[in-house]
Amino acid sequence: MVTVLCSLLDIDVTFLSHSSDVSGTMATRTSMSIVQDGSLQLKVMTSKYEKAKLLSIQDLRTEWKQGMKVPIDLITDRFSQMKTGNQDVVVSPGVTEEQCDKLHINLNGIDSNYSSKITTKEHLNQVGDLVSWMKTHSVYTPYSFSVQKCNKVSCCGVMRTPIEFRDLVMQRQPTPQPDKNWDGHFLRRDDALNQAKMTLMQSLI
Repeated sequence: MVTVLCSLLDIDVTFLSHSSDVSGTMATRTSMSIVQDGSLQLKVMTSKYEKAKLLSIQDLRTEWKQGMKVPIDLITDRFSQMKTGNQDVVVSPGVTEEQCDKLHINLNGIDSNYSSKITTKEHLNQVGDLVSWMKTHSVYTPYSFSVQKCNKVSCCGVMRTPIEFRDLVMQRQPTPQPDKNWDGHFLRRDDALNQAKMTLMQSLI
């Protein structure tokens, strides 16, 4: 039973739902009458169906992006007003769908078994070629992930960097790591790089 009060019209309407139709009584100041509408129940069900159908076709990714746009813009504006040392903080735009698609295509070119559904450590055994490629071409640190060419022409082609600058350009820079054996000091670059490689290999096992 649903009671609807219409104060402006001074009408008290009470609906009684039945399996075949919907009946109700309408009381005014002067009289009371019975109202029957066999189509009302169908109209209610149709309205609910249309709402459910509308929800089912919504793109949750698009809805999430639209809902998060305002806070993202506010945070971006706040950070863009900050400085680190004497330099302005640069806020880079988010990665586009096109850039993500291009990355997936490139990774699939390295390992034909790769797909965008491979997202966890348990999946790495399915992409042995990609894991091997990462060990050769990438440096992982707690704050960065660097991808660089190797020295094999068959893999990365001929390097165009002049020989005299090649060692400088191609050296891999890890994030500074504290030296556990020397309080207040950091590991040398080579030691920190070896530690970063060990961390990466352990994460891929």
